[in-house]
Amino acid sequence: MRNASDKLFLLIKSLTKAEKRHFKLFSQLHERKNGNRYVKLFDTIEKQKNYNEDDIKKQFEGEKFIDQLTATKNYLYHLILKSLRNYHAEDSIEMRLKSLLMDIEILYTRGLFLQVEKLVAKGIRLALEYDQHVRLMEILFWKERLMGRRNYIGKSLSLIHI
Repeated sequence: MRNASDKLFLLIKSLTKAEKRHFKLFSQLHERKNGNRYVKLFDTIEKQKNYNEDDIKKQFEGEKFIDQLTATKNYLYHLILKSLRNYHAEDSIEMRLKSLLMDIEILYTRGLFLQVEKLVAKGIRLALEYDQHVRLMEILFWKERLMGRRNYIGKSLSLIHI
């Protein structure tokens, strides 16, 4: 890979037709204010046979984002990856368990422990059913955190002896 622009170009070129469509819908939903600029840049790069930044600069001359093209390309790269994670979230048990673990962490940080408890139980069942031992260990970590949390809810720090 010659430079960072090549990785964006190669990523875009690697996408299937369905993944490209999903990206465009995803970026419009999640980037209402700036989504259109990312889709335009995406479309321009996708049409190129070889990556040519000078052509991009000419095509978008006068656009605000062209002054920060490096940052925009970097953001586009990560937006495509986020879209792919979303698109393929249910493709394999590994991806399903990773998504479940992210959901557990989000709910835990919000203090929604009953919801976390249900997801932990579901995760344990799935991990055991599909012999996903590494993910099982991660889920059991969250179960342990929940159990510790439950034991100290409502108690003041002065009552806890360390």
